Amino acid sequence: MKQEGYKVRMAGGRRKKPTMKWMLENLTLGQAGLILRQMRDEEPKKSWVIPLTDRSFLGADQREIDELANTVFDETLRRIKRA
Repeated sequence: MKQEGYKVRMAGGRRKKPTMKWMLENLTLGQAGLILRQMRDEEPKKSWVIPLTDRSFLGADQREIDELANTVFDETLRRIKRA
């Protein structure tokens, strides 16, 4: 905040750069973040994009679907035989 030129109003209308100790004692993390965003003219993020990897079974062709179905069927039979 000091690097951005943050100043506080003192008695008599004077402004001065606050010390780190003063900022730690008198500002919360949220207040400091808000002040920095306002000083930098940043817009708050309303949403963000989370990139997701493609699901392999959604783009599968018929042969791959058949293989997947056979694998699931074989695994189910194997577990039934164990029980």
